[in-house]
Amino acid sequence: MIYQADHFPEEYRDRLFTLNMHGRRANVERLERRGSGFAGKHDPDVFLAEDEWFRGMEISTGPDGAACILDWSDACERHEHTGVHRSSVRIYRVTCGESAVPVFSTFNRMDVPALLEHPNDWFSRQLRGHLAENPIEPGIFEGAALNTELEPVTRLRALWALMTMRSPEAVGVARQFLTDPDESLRKWGISVLTDDWQIDHISGPPTNDPGKRTRNC
Repeated sequence: MIYQADHFPEEYRDRLFTLNMHGRRANVERLERRGSGFAGKHDPDVFLAEDEWFRGMEISTGPDGAACILDWSDACERHEHTGVHRSSVRIYRVTCGESAVPVFSTFNRMDVPALLEHPNDWFSRQLRGHLAENPIEPGIFEGAALNTELEPVTRLRALWALMTMRSPEAVGVARQFLTDPDESLRKWGISVLTDDWQIDHISGPPTNDPGKRTRNC
């Protein structure tokens, strides 16, 4: 889980949480830039479990910003073929301080601008899931993606919404992103424009002339 919500203290925002099955805890890594990628630097562990049967399998963020942890709860660590403890799964909800309460009003009324800017990324992901089956007019997302006054993450969410709906406007937005000052937007511009290239066509899809290749951006 990369924590992208606002219930936990700010220091945990964008931290990588991984369940340590044998250590009965969650490890926390801060992601630091290294060249063109990132490297994880270990921070103090969290969510320590006293139960020796704890076998953490899944961790994710819920609509309230709390962490949900799926615990297999098994005395054997090797996936016994006999079906030991197949019914002993447990789900934990971990909050910080006062219990978090999800507010679904922005989603229930489909407030697209609010969902794109929501501090909990869970809501923008749910929006894209809804759009996959119920596409709407793409103009609102195109406008948000090209609005340089918005945060880069908001503009990216708008592009992802266009991609989810398979909207042709995504290509135009991607071309605009190629010259954007933000490197994440430039990266996604390249990704969208080259998404349909064959993996072995480094310079783009082949033309009728086997000695030439063309670029689609």
